[in-house]
Amino acid sequence: MRHVAIALLLTAALLGCRKNDDPTISGASAPAYVVSTLAGTGTSGRADGPGGTATFTGPNQAALDAQGNLYVTDSDNHCIRKVTPSGVVSTLAGRGTAGYLDGPAATAAFNYPTGVAVDGQGTVYVADYNNNCIRAISPAGVVSTWAGTTAPGFQDGLAATARFWEPMGLACDQQGTVYVADARNERIRQISAQGVVSTLAGSGPTDVKFVPGNFADGPAAAALFYYPTGVAVDGQGTVYVADYNNHRIRKIAAGTVSTVAGSAGGYADGLGSQAKLYLPTGLAVDASGVLYVADWGNGCLRRIETTGQVSLLAGNPRTLGYLDGPATTSLFSRSAGITVLTSGAVLYVADSNNRRIRQLTRQ
Repeated sequence: MRHVAIALLLTAALLGCRKNDDPTISGASAPAYVVSTLAGTGTSGRADGPGGTATFTGPNQAALDAQGNLYVTDSDNHCIRKVTPSGVVSTLAGRGTAGYLDGPAATAAFNYPTGVAVDGQGTVYVADYNNNCIRAISPAGVVSTWAGTTAPGFQDGLAATARFWEPMGLACDQQGTVYVADARNERIRQISAQGVVSTLAGSGPTDVKFVPGNFADGPAAAALFYYPTGVAVDGQGTVYVADYNNHRIRKIAAGTVSTVAGSAGGYADGLGSQAKLYLPTGLAVDASGVLYVADWGNGCLRRIETTGQVSLLAGNPRTLGYLDGPATTSLFSRSAGITVLTSGAVLYVADSNNRRIRQLTRQ
């Protein structure tokens, strides 16, 4: 799968050795969920329509609007799909072939869109990975370039001249600030509602060859990330990051970066750094501060309490596959994106290799 984009990334990730830790849940038990399929047949395609017949090729990241509509970046189809609460799928934007073109949503072109976020006015923001920029889809159905140019690089300042390099995850706060996991730049960027780009955290790559070791907590300007792919923001403005190649979930608050969970790549539940994740990609946060993580390398979903306790939410880290039903017996295959209702009662997952959108409902 092309998902977390590129052979370079996967090669770098595999430089370390994954340990086969025991996936037994430890600590406090997470709430019980039931997994179902909202949309997708599992067959590659770009068919719109009812969820039971709609097709995806590379569902990647997902975001919800205030009406409960789900927006999914269908990366390998180079488009953005919309899924209603009842599971009806339509194409929001993108002609279905790679390119770069603003204008009416139906003819606009993207090149491997990854992250997606929605603001309070209904504008949908898209991380256009191979075009190295952030696009916006207005409620009227017009696509524009919100920030960045198609040239890769690093530059803060006015959105029209700012530069990104393989942007991945997106999140939007209540003030309309868009947060970007700028993966190849190994920084977390922010775009104000007025269209000014700045760096929230990260000092950038220490080695363009991506040799393991790009990790440091501390002051935001000096912190190190290693290909961050997911970002989420809570109601208090705290930003959380899925630090993919560091196998960690990081936190940015009051100008300081810290590690919420994770250490070396592998699988283990537990508290904070005692827990292990493997190539986490997407993450979401609910109103109570609980984090939900798409643990891509382990093929499962994890839950992180406000105490830092990590547990298995759904899927089996020993077995990739496709199976609905109780979360404890369900199977996923390389889930990339995850989003959640603020109550935490329902989660939606872009189950990438299964080419389906899955739903988790709390019992």
